[in-house]
Amino acid sequence: MDFKHVIALLLLVVFTGGCAVLGVGAYMAGGNLIKPIYNLTDQATVVLVDDPEGQLGDPAMAGVIAAEVGFQLQHHGLIKDVVDQSQVVKLMSRQGAAYNKMAVAAVGKEVGAAQVIHVLVEAVTAQGDPGQLKPTAQVAVKLIDVTNNRRLYPPPHASDVAGVAVIGHERGHVVTVRIAEKTSDKTSPERMPILRRRLSERIGRAVAELFYEHEPPTLLTEES
Repeated sequence: MDFKHVIALLLLVVFTGGCAVLGVGAYMAGGNLIKPIYNLTDQATVVLVDDPEGQLGDPAMAGVIAAEVGFQLQHHGLIKDVVDQSQVVKLMSRQGAAYNKMAVAAVGKEVGAAQVIHVLVEAVTAQGDPGQLKPTAQVAVKLIDVTNNRRLYPPPHASDVAGVAVIGHERGHVVTVRIAEKTSDKTSPERMPILRRRLSERIGRAVAELFYEHEPPTLLTEES
């Protein structure tokens, strides 16, 4: 796996509220709440974000995603021990080029995690209508059992579990995140770094929401 962009995880992350996500494979149950697709075991967990093609536009955004996932899981009482991302960076420094060849489970073991939430950034676009930007990202999420070196979710030999349709099950559980912002051609370039951070924070929130009950997503629109 290529995790070269994870080096940015040492950067300071600022958490903000709000979420605008569409989880492919999530399902509605009980009122208006969306149930978790998998019940996490409370054990040492590390979040690894892989953006091999640099589609987020800034390597620091991988750190924003990973930190937001960990924050939300701790905030909702699912995981007490989230491995600090600095441990991943230290491992990268020790391994050098060999790090890119390490399996996800091997990385998890080296940093003392019992499970890994792996997020692969598959696509990012910033297209929109005139006067409005609509940054969109698609990521694939996997949960890996480090001890037994196996994938917990999506399950390796099933395409439908507990009524949850798993889209793209081989590459992971697919999540699509979208935000919208009214703007103009004059202000668009200046707003892009802010939009990248907003989008990355929402990716992190969306990934974490796969594992706890939450409100349905809404598309937020902000004026610049």
